[in-house]
This record gives sequence, C-alpha cells and structure tokens, in this order.
Amino acid sequence: MKSLKFAVPIFLLTITNIHAWSARLPENGESSAVRACSPCETWELYFSALVVQPTASNMHYAVEAIPLPLQSPNWNVFDVCPKYRFGFDIGGRGWIGDCGTNVVVHWEHFQSSISAVQQVGTQNLVGPFFEIGPDAAPYGQVAGNVCIRFDEASVDIGQLICVSDYLAVNLLCGVDVARIQEDRASFFTNPAGTITRTITTPLQFIGAGPEVGVEFIYKLFCELYLTGKTQAALLAGRMKNNTHYVSTSPLLTALGLPNPNGQNAGVQNRSALVPAFEEKLGLSYNFSSWCGWFLCALEVGYQAQIYLSALQSIDVGSEVDMVPVGDASVGIFARTFQRNISNFALAGPYVTLSVAF
Repeated sequence: MKSLKFAVPIFLLTITNIHAWSARLPENGESSAVRACSPCETWELYFSALVVQPTASNMHYAVEAIPLPLQSPNWNVFDVCPKYRFGFDIGGRGWIGDCGTNVVVHWEHFQSSISAVQQVGTQNLVGPFFEIGPDAAPYGQVAGNVCIRFDEASVDIGQLICVSDYLAVNLLCGVDVARIQEDRASFFTNPAGTITRTITTPLQFIGAGPEVGVEFIYKLFCELYLTGKTQAALLAGRMKNNTHYVSTSPLLTALGLPNPNGQNAGVQNRSALVPAFEEKLGLSYNFSSWCGWFLCALEVGYQAQIYLSALQSIDVGSEVDMVPVGDASVGIFARTFQRNISNFALAGPYVTLSVAF
C-alpha cells in the first residue's frame, strides 16, 4: 500500500460517544475493585467531523517511457495523490438498566475525487501499464482521475467495566457493514486530439460480518481524559470489477469499424473475506450544561482504519506483438491478463462532540 503522508492536523468540531462514562468513574473513597458500572445518563448522541486521507496501492493511471538512449530506457509511474478531505461519523448509545450494558449504533461516510494531468516531452511516450513501447507513440498527454465513496455502519452491544478510580473500559461485539467504491479513469490523447484512449475501471466491495472491540477512557486530571478505541471485523461479501476501453482513431473509419471503438473486460461477482481494523486515540474534555441537564464532551484525536485486500481488478497484462488490424491505436488486443489486489485505508484527525442526557 502506498505509504500514508504526514500532514499537520486540521482542527474540526467532532463528538465522541464515550465521554459520559466519566460520570460513573469511582470517586475517592469508593471501592476501586473491577466491576460493571453504568453512567447516570440514559442516552448519548454524537457527531464527528473527520479530515482523512484515502490510500490504496492501485491509484496509478499511466507510465512514461524515456526511450533514449536505446540501450538504457527509463520509466516513470504516475499516481494520483489523494488529499485530505472532510467526512463525518454520526451515532448514538443507549444504556440498558444499571448493569453497564449499552447499545451503540453509528454511520460513517466519506467521499472524494482526485485528478492529475501529465504531459510528456516530444521524445518520450506515455501509456497504460500494458502498452508502453513503440505502440504508445501517438500519445503525449494523459489525465487520471480516482473517485472514492466509503460508507460503514455498525450495531454493537457493549459492557462497561470500571477498572479503577481512573480507568473505565467498554467491551464491544456486534455486526459491521461496509461499502467501498473506487472508480479509476485514464484518458490518453495525441497532440492533435485525433487519437484518444479512455480506460475506466469501477471497483466495489460490499460486505458484512462480526466485529469485536474495546473503548477506554482514562482520567488525567480534572475533566481532561485520554480516550481510545480499537476494533476488528471480518467482512464477507462480493467484489465487482468491470474495465471499459474506448478508443478513437481515424483508422477506425477506414476499417469500417465504429468510431469510437468500445471494449469491455468484465468479472463476475466474486466472494471475498476482508479483515478490517480501526484505531483511534484522542484527548477529551467534559463539561456540564449550565442547568446541569446534560453532559457534553469535546474530543480531538487521530484515527486510522484499513480494509485488507478489499479492492480487486482484472487488468490487461500485455498486448499481442502484432496487432491483426494493423494499428494499436484502434483498440485493445490482450495477450495476458493479471489480477491486481489493493488494500483500502482512511487516516487523519477528527473532532467529536457528544451530548449525554
């Protein structure tokens, strides 16, 4: 996977759903034995503003060939570079009785679009991975685009346990559902704009499965707390992949073929089992309303989540040496195919605001 880039965190407004626990941490003089405990509040609502960067290992869109000198050519691989974008996470929690049992529901959403353009020198070539030799000679400019849409929701049952005067943990288990969609596109053209090639690859994974996790809150001093969460899920679902090739060339009309010439490489729905992991660490400050009707918490932190081998595509590996119709610019003529698998991850700062009443 492409390494995550470092960026200075952007401060946002966010809310987390664990800070009301502090209302039931034992006071001095109470028993510090490990035991189930429950806050005084019955309901919690929260909203988190996220600033996250998507990453995957399949965000390349073209290769530049530097053919001279002939004895030692070089190549540059062009990737789109994802930026930090806004997302959100909303949810709630309800407490059942006085035994510390709680039900947690949430929905996280993120959407982003990234574009890039490259124009190579007159002596260099640019093309897709499977066509980067003399057959790519017409192309001198390429544009790449990646659109990402991510949705994840879960329902969990938790058990709150007070470990000491300063530490409480919430053990979680439940069901997680996720949808990851990535649409890649590359557009190659010659300087005159008469020869073009467009390659679009929509990828999608939809899965559901069990998850387990633990949240914790640790009192540092006064109303300042260290908070964190770790969670793991195993999602069973379906992967979808179709690659579309569209070529335009003056030769197509001369050959009596449709111009543009459309081709498609389709993959039937394929079952997949995707491990997913999420980590979160932050600082929270708790404060009550003026009338004491509800408890609020403001949290700032960093989170990361990853879905292993969640995206796949079947791509042309190489083309035939001699194209039957006489010119490679009129279409794709595959000799081999290859299966590409990519992880998917989101990481970045967050701010959370929660209200318990």
